[in-house]
Amino acid sequence: MGQLLRLMPDYDPHWRERLETARARRTHILANEGRVSAEQQRELRQLRTIINDALQRRFRTTAEYRDHRIAGLRLLMDQEGLDVDIPILPDDATVDAIDTAITQAWRQATPYNPILQAMLGAEYG
Repeated sequence: MGQLLRLMPDYDPHWRERLETARARRTHILANEGRVSAEQQRELRQLRTIINDALQRRFRTTAEYRDHRIAGLRLLMDQEGLDVDIPILPDDATVDAIDTAITQAWRQATPYNPILQAMLGAEYG
């Protein structure tokens, strides 16, 4: 019997449409040579929230989320020229287990890196 998959509880099958709509509206607002009213600034903040939410809700399974987080870890470690032990997590790992493993890998690879400490904030320490 193969491994089980854990579905993400907040997966949104319409995340891409929400993302594209919000990005198009943002582009429309910013097309006025960068001049935006206070009301448009509020709308831009709301659009940023919608965009971030859509991007977070794009993962159907925790395996997809895990693969995305590990790819991001590898990319940053490669850019920084650092070695890191990539955690091995099953397809049915929980989001908390994935986040904990990634945070521990960051800490292992960058124990004294003030730039990454600033980027990761409370998650780092």
